[in-house]
Amino acid sequence: ADEAVKNLAPAEVAYGSCDVQIGMCRRMPADKGVRWAANPTGSYDRHTPILRVRRDISPRQVVVVGHACHPTSMGKLNQWSADYPGAMRRKLQTDLDDCRAMFVNGCGGDAKVVYQDPATKKYEFAASLETSHLAGRKLADAVLEHIGDKQPLEPLDAKLSAALVRGTLSL
Repeated sequence: ADEAVKNLAPAEVAYGSCDVQIGMCRRMPADKGVRWAANPTGSYDRHTPILRVRRDISPRQVVVVGHACHPTSMGKLNQWSADYPGAMRRKLQTDLDDCRAMFVNGCGGDAKVVYQDPATKKYEFAASLETSHLAGRKLADAVLEHIGDKQPLEPLDAKLSAALVRGTLSL
């Protein structure tokens, strides 16, 4: 927080959203309850909010993307992973000039990343680094298309000020 306060600068803030699907509902109705399977007819929130901040100092832009899908598409790994949001962030930061990208997980409790098997044409849950990164790049591509010249984001005109206050609270 101290570092952020030291680097305050005037900025332009814009907002927009796009629709993109990288996952599906993970609950499939069955004869006896519900089973774990990709459900193409189940609920899935495609709404993807985008907030972009442009400023005169580095990073010159910050892009915050929200999406409602569990970032658990890597399968079973015994290590930390940025999953599809990491691939999305890398692509945005590579394709946009002097950019920092951030991800906000939406309310996607029943959503999991899927891919369509080329041989069977069936949807399967992503369970590898490759399928995870494909989903992240697909999400980034949709964001890049939306924030391009074809569909500019809507400027937000509100004034925002920030302050840092220090104090002691008694219990």
